[in-house]
Order: sequence, then C-alpha cells, then structure tokens
Amino acid sequence: MFNPPPGQVSSVSVSFPTAGTSTTSLTPADNVGLDDPSPPTLTIIVQPAVQITSPAAGNVRGTVSINANVAGTVPGSNTFTFMVDNTVLSTQSVNGTSASTNWNTKQTATGKHTLTVSVTGANITDPAGNTGSASEQVKVVR
Repeated sequence: MFNPPPGQVSSVSVSFPTAGTSTTSLTPADNVGLDDPSPPTLTIIVQPAVQITSPAAGNVRGTVSINANVAGTVPGSNTFTFMVDNTVLSTQSVNGTSASTNWNTKQTATGKHTLTVSVTGANITDPAGNTGSASEQVKVVR
C-alpha cells in the first residue's frame, strides 16, 4: 500500500510481468484515512514484446529468413503474422515463443521495405484488436 503525506498527490507506477488482461483498482484515501468504499476498476491490456531477430536492418537479397521471438506471453498458442510493406507473407500459430518464414526478395522491387511481425497470444483478448509488433527497415538489392 502506498501512502503519500497528507495533502499531497503522488503518482504510482505499476508493472505487469506478462502480457494479457489485468484488472486493477486504486482506492484513494483522504487525509484522515477514509477511503472510497467502491473504487472504480480499470482493465489494462498489456501487449507482448516482439523482436525481429533476423535479418538485421540493412541490405537483403535472395531468399531471406525472417525470424521473430515474443516475450511476455504464456507458453501456448501464439499467432505470428509476418508482413512486408503491410502485405502478409505468412501467418503461423505455434506452441512456443518463436517463429520464422522465408521471403523471396526477387519477387519484390529493389529499394527500402518495412518488415513487420505482429503476435497475438491465446491468453490475450484485446477488444480493440491490438497486437504486439515490431518493425524494421531493410533494403532489397540485386
């Protein structure tokens, strides 16, 4: 319990160890210790942390393996969606925290492109449809 000195307003920081949906409430108390008997609750949705592990940002050519990891989800089914410039290359549901797909850059124009990997976990329900994601810029060269 956090008790600031009387008459002062303070902020509180809360960290959630895993992605998913959590419900929390804050019970404010006045300077004589009386608190709200029915504090409001807040539903917080924490998205998983996604990392593209390869390729590194920079030049790519030929067939490229795109690899990604996710942290913050519970073991179980995670759905990885791999995209180039918002066009889906592959969607995979895996029982684990990593996935990969191949991208044939010969079918893509030379120049800069954005790789994006988004992940939803079976334990995460977001009414807004948000997902954890990571993006990086690569340049297709011949």
